[in-house]
Amino acid sequence: MSRATVRSDKLATASMDQCARLWEVETGQELIKWDVGTGVRCVSIATGDKRVAVLCDPSKTAEGKLSSSYVKIFDTTAGGEPIQTIKMDDGPRVNRALWGPLNKSLITCTESGSVLSWDVASGECTHERDDHEQNVADITFSLDQMTFITGSTDQSAIVSQCPV
Repeated sequence: MSRATVRSDKLATASMDQCARLWEVETGQELIKWDVGTGVRCVSIATGDKRVAVLCDPSKTAEGKLSSSYVKIFDTTAGGEPIQTIKMDDGPRVNRALWGPLNKSLITCTESGSVLSWDVASGECTHERDDHEQNVADITFSLDQMTFITGSTDQSAIVSQCPV
């Protein structure tokens, strides 16, 4: 799960039980449960608590092939169906997805060492970096969300400027 960089009274959780949940921190009450039909790798709450990005693992298609990872974006004030789905490119599994500055982008990292930026409005990939040689296991933003650090199983950590 991604670490929060701003104060919030909400907590989003990811689970391999094919659900993401939104909780009220103070009471522990479950507010919303989103059933996505595949394992949930991670979740990220947008600044302002109005949207949650749910990173879904690839699943088997009817033909027995693996689908791509994808992000479903949910409105926390409405619950229900996703307001948008962003399909990641075919290839390595996506490990993390975090909201970028001003909630206009999602930053994702993959098992192959790539870090990608996605425009939330269009669902298009806008930037790609291949700085790591192996799995990027985690990504964390600076408090102002202008830089982030990625950690890889290749034993490297890289600080990068956030694409805007």
